[in-house]
Amino acid sequence: YSTPATKGRRIGAYLIDSVILTVIQIPFFILAGTAGTLLGLILTVCYYGVTEGSGMSASLGKYLCGLVVVDNQGEPLSFGQAFVRALCRLLSALVLGVGFLMGLFAVDGRALHDRLAGTLVAMREEEEYYSGGTDAHRHESSGVQNSGRQHSSMAQIVGVTGFFAG
Repeated sequence: YSTPATKGRRIGAYLIDSVILTVIQIPFFILAGTAGTLLGLILTVCYYGVTEGSGMSASLGKYLCGLVVVDNQGEPLSFGQAFVRALCRLLSALVLGVGFLMGLFAVDGRALHDRLAGTLVAMREEEEYYSGGTDAHRHESSGVQNSGRQHSSMAQIVGVTGFFAG
């Protein structure tokens, strides 16, 4: 995993994860008040720690956007590394989320929590594979017959009418 994630995919993954976490946390906020906020933070750390330390190497949002979280050597995170990164995300959220904004302006796309935890959000290998090279090269490398279509497990939105059709 060497190709850093695009800013658009990282933002998309963040939005998907935010929706998932909001749905999970609503009962805690309603039932527990201030304690619910603390439980919400704990759930957030656990969500990112478990998903990014799992075999997916990504939160659900990152997975759907074709991304993985790896260490500085390009290796998947252990659960320990994933939980450290998840805790560092809390620091990124402080002071109006400036730590997250760092990722939008950094050349390597690494946010504060990536720098502190020694991690990188990268394109999933199959996404790197399908995003470069010619059809002949892709199919020659994979042994797949050319069916005229590009295959990807990444979620897509397709416009069926109007300006965005196609």
